[in-house]
Amino acid sequence: MSSTFKDYSSEVKAAINASKKEICNAWGTALVAEYQLRTPVVSGNMRRSETFDTLDNNSGIRIGTTPEAYYSEWVELGSSKQKAQHILQNTINDSSSKITEIADKIIASKIGD
Repeated sequence: MSSTFKDYSSEVKAAINASKKEICNAWGTALVAEYQLRTPVVSGNMRRSETFDTLDNNSGIRIGTTPEAYYSEWVELGSSKQKAQHILQNTINDSSSKITEIADKIIASKIGD
């Protein structure tokens, strides 16, 4: 009995490329939501300033805060007067399985069964 190998790599690559923007937006939305849940609230300004941007060619995302919450770096990394809280770092580290799951679902929806 002879078996023939069928190469689906071009279909998988096409599905990944077709999914990049959707994946970036889904990652950004999910991670910013988790970031906001973990952010301590005094006035709410820092939470409102947390956002993401999609990198060129939909190659990834950048998460952070807008300049209105200039002090977010001190909250994240600490200062001589404040202990570091690592909110964003912990959000990213704790969400690796979630972002993998998001990408898997989106790519699978482009490939089919």
